Amino acid sequence: MPRLTPRQRREIIDRIESGEHLPDKYRFLLFADRRETELVWNGKSAEVCDLVLPFRTIERVDGRDAEKAAAGAGRDGAPCPGSHGRSGWINKLIRGDNKLILSSLKNGPLRAEIEGQGGLKLIYIDPPFDAGADVFADLEIGEGEAGGKPEAIRTIAYGDVWGRGEDSFISMIYDRLVLMRDLLAEDGSIYAHCDWRFNSLMRLLLQEVFKNYNNEIIWHYTGGGRAGTYFSKKHDSIFWYAKGENWIFNPDAIRIPYKETSGYAKCGITSRGGRHYSPNPLGTLPDDVWDIPIVNPLSPERSGYPTQKPEALLERIIKASSREGDLVADFFCGSGTTAAVAERLKRKWIAADMSKLAVHATRKRLMGLRRDLAAGGESRPAFEVLVLEECGANAGRTARKAEKAMRCATRKRAFPDFPLTARIEVAPLYSGERRVAVRLENFTVVCAHSPVFLKNRSGIVLEHGQIVRIGKDRDGVVHRKPVTRKWTDWIDCWSIDFDFGRASDVVNRKNAEGGEIEENGGDGFVFENMWRSFRTRKDRSLELTSVFHEYREGGRKRIAVRVTDVFGNDHVSVIEVRAGERTTNR
Repeated sequence: MPRLTPRQRREIIDRIESGEHLPDKYRFLLFADRRETELVWNGKSAEVCDLVLPFRTIERVDGRDAEKAAAGAGRDGAPCPGSHGRSGWINKLIRGDNKLILSSLKNGPLRAEIEGQGGLKLIYIDPPFDAGADVFADLEIGEGEAGGKPEAIRTIAYGDVWGRGEDSFISMIYDRLVLMRDLLAEDGSIYAHCDWRFNSLMRLLLQEVFKNYNNEIIWHYTGGGRAGTYFSKKHDSIFWYAKGENWIFNPDAIRIPYKETSGYAKCGITSRGGRHYSPNPLGTLPDDVWDIPIVNPLSPERSGYPTQKPEALLERIIKASSREGDLVADFFCGSGTTAAVAERLKRKWIAADMSKLAVHATRKRLMGLRRDLAAGGESRPAFEVLVLEECGANAGRTARKAEKAMRCATRKRAFPDFPLTARIEVAPLYSGERRVAVRLENFTVVCAHSPVFLKNRSGIVLEHGQIVRIGKDRDGVVHRKPVTRKWTDWIDCWSIDFDFGRASDVVNRKNAEGGEIEENGGDGFVFENMWRSFRTRKDRSLELTSVFHEYREGGRKRIAVRVTDVFGNDHVSVIEVRAGERTTNR
């Protein structure tokens, strides 16, 4: 501590005795602090969330395709690759507030599993950009008539609206960055994606939390309109920071082939001193400006979820800063691009999002990827869908209370749950001994809650179990057009667990006193997704009859049928069959 002058000492004593605050200059004189700069904003806190809430596994999608499942692989609950009996890591798709997810991963029982995989090597985040508006998703309905385009409606995917302004948005990101840093492996990296609205602040926050700056990557893209009063904004910033001094970087994995017209690629170059430089056969290394096209509307990669990033962008990041078998994560997963690319590149992954639509879009995208890989003779390990169990416990109430100050007044508008109650009608089909299939015969919405009105004088309402588009013309005349014309239009995906109840959900909790991990049986079962049919943007058709599943032994069996509607709501119906007692059912 530097020597204080007599005048400074008197001033300090006088202010303390009178109860006044000391000027900031005395903070630096009295207290040693190596920090030369510090970010300060209203609401900043040094406290880090340490709540541990349990995760509940609600669904598991194994690595088998439908034909293998029908042939009986892993039937009757026998453990199979990617099933509930499999030891080792299972990829995780989690729905919940990512601050509570990060805190529970860092401080809870899953931390040991993460460390057992070598730690979390890479985090990519594409958080909200503080745009000040709700972000909409386009939902396609049904198959379309006579080969035409299907009906489409817009609903809110998530809200980029922060009620307390910039301070609350900065606090939201900062708290999560601190938790991500603590969760990363020592040789791990984080790539934070942002645009012009937030890139200057994001750089400052990352510098304060991570310190080890590597690059600001400029992702340049073209397309869309052109501004008439300023230069068009056609790039985003991706900041790459490392946790420690030794980080993973795989330059040969991301080299770009030379152009065929390149003279250097053909014969190299010789310096004036006579030294010859030969080109790398793998190509040249990219610099920090990446020209990668956005996902265009006609691309088969496009999911319809807003803010979707191209797979080529994530492929370069994942290849550069992780290796096969490493664990990567995305805690604002959106349409699931990070998880899909990690799955394809044989990385382990964790993906999380608050939005129900995002979780469903990611789940469906991963199922589609697995189907494509299976067609090429490849398979992948299981992934499971988890929810953060916040309800019914003191910890859950405490967590919600702690988060309340940060959540904006438009939360309900930003993250709408469009709750529906529906009735599923199915029929079992029998063929030979112990072979059973399921036919989906009807899906009826029996209860619908408040409508969601959208912009431009039009809105979507639910009336008598149907989606209806309401609009007004310039004369104020109201027009009503049904969007769902038949019961199958409501369905986006349906799937079957042929042996429901064989896997009960397990909730691991940390003992509050001793810190030991306790395994608790839940009050439900894990839905083992053994067969599924779902719509894609390319193929809008649905199979309404499943493949046949053969049971090893006869007797009473429970089959669970889950239908996911266009808004991402899951509905489950369970039926009982007696395998081996009937031989045919046509």
